[in-house]
Amino acid sequence: MANIIGAGGIRFCPDCNNMLKVTEEKKEAMDELVEISELQFKCSGCGFSQAVDTESRPQDNCVWKQVLRKDPTAQQAAFHDVTNDPTLPRTTRECSKCLQSVPHSFFRIADPTAETEMALYFVCSNCAHRSKF
Repeated sequence: MANIIGAGGIRFCPDCNNMLKVTEEKKEAMDELVEISELQFKCSGCGFSQAVDTESRPQDNCVWKQVLRKDPTAQQAAFHDVTNDPTLPRTTRECSKCLQSVPHSFFRIADPTAETEMALYFVCSNCAHRSKF
């Protein structure tokens, strides 16, 4: 009997319809120093078990996937919010974008382009333009 794959790749027992859980089964080995393990889909209700097929469709056996992407709009919004933060220090200087002499918030964070350097950022309170020093 084949197991039933539901939404999101969750597998269900073909006998009792309970969700199958992935377990690790230890196998006997010829050599005492070698330990062999095999992944099994196992039903906690009726005891049904089936070996995980890691060769044919590995995407069906994915348990967790985390995709990390940089969202440039989120970073821009974070820099814009900096101008309203009362805890950050401020200095008055001329903005290179709007050319007005207005207060700038400034802070220091790790430079995303360099692995070890810190960068000093100034954010204009008028136009939220940021400049790096």
